[in-house]
Amino acid sequence: MSVSINWQPIIGGILIAGGAIWAAVQAWRARPVKAAKLVHPIAPDAPSHRSADEPPPPGAQEWVIDIHSAMGDASEESVLACLRDGSTRDQARMARIAELEARNA
Repeated sequence: MSVSINWQPIIGGILIAGGAIWAAVQAWRARPVKAAKLVHPIAPDAPSHRSADEPPPPGAQEWVIDIHSAMGDASEESVLACLRDGSTRDQARMARIAELEARNA
């Protein structure tokens, strides 16, 4: 007694299933995706579509340097927190004073 298997429908089914999976993956990758809207902490109404090759907006570098100098020897975390919050020079100084008072207390 011999058993014979017809491999042609099995191989064909595997190829069709693989092709369907490949087509589904390609369709998923090609779908339109909504871009995330970024909001600038200092100027929320400013356009946020600046590419990585464009220079920073006017005054941005000076603002970062000003906040960093106002914070003095503050920890990197507190300087970054003030920059993320869009703090003014006075707010940055107040945060530094509060940090020093908490350390001495």
